[in-house]
Amino acid sequence: VGGKLPPSFLEPNKHGVRGAVEKAFMSTTTNRDVAMAYATSEPSKASLAFEIQQSMIDCGADVSHFSQHPFEKEILFPPYTGVEFLEGKVDNSLRVAKSRCSVNLKSLTLEQTVAKRLKLLKDMGANMELEVRRWFLGREGRGRCDLADVGKLVEAGVLALRARLGLLLASEAKIYNDDGDFLWTVNLMVETKKAACDDGGA
Repeated sequence: VGGKLPPSFLEPNKHGVRGAVEKAFMSTTTNRDVAMAYATSEPSKASLAFEIQQSMIDCGADVSHFSQHPFEKEILFPPYTGVEFLEGKVDNSLRVAKSRCSVNLKSLTLEQTVAKRLKLLKDMGANMELEVRRWFLGREGRGRCDLADVGKLVEAGVLALRARLGLLLASEAKIYNDDGDFLWTVNLMVETKKAACDDGGA
């Protein structure tokens, strides 16, 4: 907007690519008049606008329905969007940088970010199920019960553990982001796993 292209857009890197990565949200528009208004808002500076190609995957989100200025037809790209410079052209007194965007598909959604601790606990629970199975099928488990009953004990122990863990992990994801609640849940999960083994081996 009203400026010059940075050096990375002018000189290809070692891979022959020109461009940069936008670390913040990137606001664009499908309304050319809006783009031109922003690009020429400071007459004393060089006018520059980006003409961006989108694809089915590498695309921004239409946020015009949530905007205070819906007429701007805003398309919002997420942080760490790659902007590759393809070619430049001059339209009257405006310099246009034709570019292609690559969206960072590895970024977590807001919901996934909030639920990171809950996911950790669920993964921990799945691992506990494997530990219970190994306990019953291992030497210690087999030494405390008849071999014919091992299969039944394995399933009973795992099902009991799964049901109890399900109750512990049934709260909203944000609950587990509290350190106290998180530690309390971890401790109860460990005790629940021990109880599943003890109950099955009794």
